[in-house]
Amino acid sequence: MSARRRSSLRARSDEEIIALIYKRVSSDDQEKEGMSLPVQDTECTRYVVAHQMVLGGIYQDVQTGANPTRSDYQRMLAEARALRAQGKRVAIICVLQSRFGRDLEELANAWKHLVKGLDVELHATRDGGHCNDEMTFLIRGVMVQRELTVISDGVRHSFARARAA
Repeated sequence: MSARRRSSLRARSDEEIIALIYKRVSSDDQEKEGMSLPVQDTECTRYVVAHQMVLGGIYQDVQTGANPTRSDYQRMLAEARALRAQGKRVAIICVLQSRFGRDLEELANAWKHLVKGLDVELHATRDGGHCNDEMTFLIRGVMVQRELTVISDGVRHSFARARAA
């Protein structure tokens, strides 16, 4: 590695990172499963502090992750773009990639536009922290979308059995 490249990496690592926390639950049931909004808030805030980032904003939705038009999700993406346009380093923090979203197409677009296009970092506290590998991110995306399908099918079948009984 050239001295010039090492110097630019060092300068970049010394820059302040603005952390945008994103929390999401789909239902009241998640309150009982250790995925409540306060639990996510505490865990993400601790992560931000432990990684010496600067808290830039907290966004939350109570809606399915399969819907990419979630209002605070879209606000968070707009804030990340605005901060990058100002030349600031940005990291989006969530507890699990599934909280970020469950729609594979949206996840692929987020990777393409945020990570590759704008150099925004994506962190999931329970998925190993900073995800800087596209394949890992997209494989997780396939898994979380499939999990949603299985859950939806199970709920649909349960309601059908209840109606039949």
